[in-house]
Amino acid sequence: MLKLKSHSRRRFLQMAGGGAAVMCGLAGCKPDKGKELVDGEGAKLKGAAKGKAELTAQCPYCGVGCATLIQVDDGKIVGMVPDQISPVNEGVQCIKGLAAWEPTYTDRLTACLVRKDMSDPLTGHVSATKGKFSPDVWREVTYEEASKIAAEKIAAIAQKFGGNSVGLYGSGQLTLEGQYLENKFM
Repeated sequence: MLKLKSHSRRRFLQMAGGGAAVMCGLAGCKPDKGKELVDGEGAKLKGAAKGKAELTAQCPYCGVGCATLIQVDDGKIVGMVPDQISPVNEGVQCIKGLAAWEPTYTDRLTACLVRKDMSDPLTGHVSATKGKFSPDVWREVTYEEASKIAAEKIAAIAQKFGGNSVGLYGSGQLTLEGQYLENKFM
């Protein structure tokens, strides 16, 4: 291992301790402004802001966790911008993180939908309505029924084609508990 003359474990610990002390001191420097948020019904939520406000958040899309400012106007999200003073992303952010707020209020599903003519990879059946998204090709189901359908399909595919036939797509922002469950599943 390369040993630098000017660096030692002792010096590193001194600097780390000093840095931690400074950060603890700075943590109390920014006063809370009593921000208020409003839910969809207009009820005030604890810690929210009246009028225009910028709320700090962390983007969940990748392992970087970019610092983001969520722009709120009367309790409704109207935009997102990267935090210019963040040492993590240094004031830049990908388009995915910047556009994350857009689907919050429009074109959202309000119920679980299952295709009436569902494809089945176990039998080779391909849905005749594949690629079509008109309302008449879907049926509304409960969350429990949707979860059951997904679980049964995944289990049957894994049983027939082996464990490597199923993959998971996650993020570096996945919690420890989520990672544990993914590992148990796979």
